[in-house]
Amino acid sequence: MEMEVVSEKANPVLKRKEIVVKIKGGGATPSRKDVVAGVASHFGVEDKLILVDQILTEFGTPEARARVKIYDDPQFIPKKRLGIVKARSKPAGQKVEENAKT
Repeated sequence: MEMEVVSEKANPVLKRKEIVVKIKGGGATPSRKDVVAGVASHFGVEDKLILVDQILTEFGTPEARARVKIYDDPQFIPKKRLGIVKARSKPAGQKVEENAKT
């Protein structure tokens, strides 16, 4: 999986970077775990500081775009948002914890 940074914007008020990456190769839509691992290695940050907002594939091409947020500190990640992202990252068939829904 090859990754290219399309845009990078610092958001000092919310203590994060907002990034759009283009992912090439692999054929299928990459999983959130793959995107997190690629962004973590590219930017040299821990996995727990990264939230993947959206992964979009382009029809007819082996490319995808992902909107990612990298936080400076885990305490700045909104608790509600973290629960939603954790729920999306669960494999199919697993139950979501009640705390993650709120």
